[in-house]
Amino acid sequence: MNEEQKAAIMFYAELGANLALKKLGLITDSLSQREAFRIYRESVIRALVRQRLIARHKAGNGPYARVFYSRHEIEMRLQQVKEGLIKL
Repeated sequence: MNEEQKAAIMFYAELGANLALKKLGLITDSLSQREAFRIYRESVIRALVRQRLIARHKAGNGPYARVFYSRHEIEMRLQQVKEGLIKL
């Protein structure tokens, strides 16, 4: 097993552990739109939403309601981009 495969296995194991903690209610993985844009770059988030690879969640129905994204979804899709499974 080479280093690339080990890194991928470790990444997916960490994602699985975070998902389990989220389901138990011990951590939250939602990011505000502003925070997601800051961490992952606005263009990347917009491209993922445009291609319907991640979901956009609104807290309310008003025009100024806060928008949230799932950190788990973003991380999973960015790993798939890195592995060449999907293109942005």
